[in-house]
Amino acid sequence: MVTEVSSNYSKAITLLDTTSSVSFKLSRDSKSKGIITTGTGIKDEESNREKGLLQGYMLDSDYDVLPGDSVVTSGLGLYPKDIVIGEVTKVTEDKSKSLKYVVV
Repeated sequence: MVTEVSSNYSKAITLLDTTSSVSFKLSRDSKSKGIITTGTGIKDEESNREKGLLQGYMLDSDYDVLPGDSVVTSGLGLYPKDIVIGEVTKVTEDKSKSLKYVVV
């Protein structure tokens, strides 16, 4: 997202920025939605961020999300729908919080 523009430069915030978040859906199942955000509590969160990986959670822990699933913007919020974000590399369930976390 571009936050500032001048005649010689522009500033942008990427999805890797700790203040950024975006809603997403799985390409193969548009009903399976989630949020990419920081502070998810995923193990190795800081290490993942340093590697350029994104983290988030599914809005419903019953969604069938698997490593290899393609993740795109859902169209909710600032970003238009169907912009490719990446691929799910890891799925972790936290049954005590009824959450399913993803690393993208």
